[in-house]
Amino acid sequence: MRKKIDPMSGNVSSGKASHPARPQPVPTINVQVKTRTVDGLQLPHVILLPDGREFPVERVYGSRHDPARDDALRYAVRVGGRTKAVWRREDGTWFVEALK
Repeated sequence: MRKKIDPMSGNVSSGKASHPARPQPVPTINVQVKTRTVDGLQLPHVILLPDGREFPVERVYGSRHDPARDDALRYAVRVGGRTKAVWRREDGTWFVEALK
């Protein structure tokens, strides 16, 4: 395999396609979320999809601000035996990432 040198930066590459510097944005779906309050914190309890399906949240692992999603609050949750994410925007609306 032949390596190439970029004369502008001095970087060496193998010529293989590289990953983009920023991940491509994943489409989102706006959802409704029934919440419950625990120790003064608003936590997701049931996720309601636009097609009418309901998914109870079995466990909330935690939350953090997500700079990649306009600083929305990202909750790591367990739904249907799997770990998923649901986000809450500052205006109080909720969304999930669309499946591919």
